[in-house]
Amino acid sequence: MNYVFRQAVYDYAKGGSAVRFIEIMEMLRENYPPDAFHSVMNLLSTHDSDRALAYFGFVNYSDSKEKYDAAVERLKLASFIQMTYPGAPAVYYGDEVGMTGKGDPANRGPYLWDEEGGKPDTALRDWYTSIITMRNNNAIFRRGSVETFFVDDSVVVTLRKYNDEEAFVIYNCSSETKQIQFRTSPASVKTEFSEIGSDVLYTKKEGFIEVVVKPVSGMVMISAK
Repeated sequence: MNYVFRQAVYDYAKGGSAVRFIEIMEMLRENYPPDAFHSVMNLLSTHDSDRALAYFGFVNYSDSKEKYDAAVERLKLASFIQMTYPGAPAVYYGDEVGMTGKGDPANRGPYLWDEEGGKPDTALRDWYTSIITMRNNNAIFRRGSVETFFVDDSVVVTLRKYNDEEAFVIYNCSSETKQIQFRTSPASVKTEFSEIGSDVLYTKKEGFIEVVVKPVSGMVMISAK
C-alpha cells in the first residue's frame, strides 16, 4: 500500500508544490525495482485513513455544495494522477460516488445505495469510469516508462513511453489557467497527438509544444495510433 504516493498526490492536488511532488515521485521511482514500481498499490482513500474528499475539505455530508464541488475538483485531479502514473491504482469503495469520512468509523461508512436513501454522485462515477477506461484502453499507462519533462510551481509534465508510443501527461494543481511551453522529445517531433482529458488547447511548433491547461485539471496528449 503506497502511502507515500498517496500523501504526495494529496498534497499536490490540494495546491501544493509541484517541485516537491516530483521530488517524492522520483524518489519512489529510484528506490523501487521496476517490477515493483509498476505493480505497487497506488491508493488514495483507505479503511484506516481519512477519505479523499475529507482531506480536500468536504468532511460532513451536511457541508455546503460549494465545499463539495471544490473537493470533487481536487479529487478528480488526484484520481487522474492515480490512473496515469505507473503502479496499480486502487479505488476505495464509495470514492467514486462522493463518499466522505474523517477518521474511523466515518471513513468506513455504508455505501450510498440510492435504494437505501443514499445519494450517489453519478456524474463523479461517470468520471471514474472514463479515466479507468482510458487506462484500460492504453497500455502505455499500465506498462510505460515515465520521466519528468517539465515542472514549475504548479504544473507537471511527464513523458510516458511504451514500445513506439508516447504520451505527454500534464497536471495543473493551480486555481488559475496556465500556459506553458516545453521541448518535445526527439521521437515526438514528427508525431501527431490526440487529446484525452480536459479541454486543453495546444499548439505544436518545431521542437516545442505550447499548452493552455485549465485550473485543477489533468490531460493527456497521446501519439496517434
